[in-house]
Amino acid sequence: MALRLTHTFAERTCFARVIIPPDAASAEGQWQHYYRHWDMLVGERHDPALIDPVAPLFPLATSGTILDKPTYSPFKVPGF
Repeated sequence: MALRLTHTFAERTCFARVIIPPDAASAEGQWQHYYRHWDMLVGERHDPALIDPVAPLFPLATSGTILDKPTYSPFKVPGF
């Protein structure tokens, strides 16, 4: 269903992804605690491909439709 909606409304679709900080100290607010606990998710220990859109959606995700954000909330990103 989501894939069909994305294809139908491709021009109005955006893909949000959380950009992983290089280290826990670089994270915002409570995310520092999270990344200290789950340190395998920061910096070089994190596989950057894990934040890319899944394979069926990847062809629809262009540089103009991918919204990179520093936290989980999309509302913290200017212009959203």
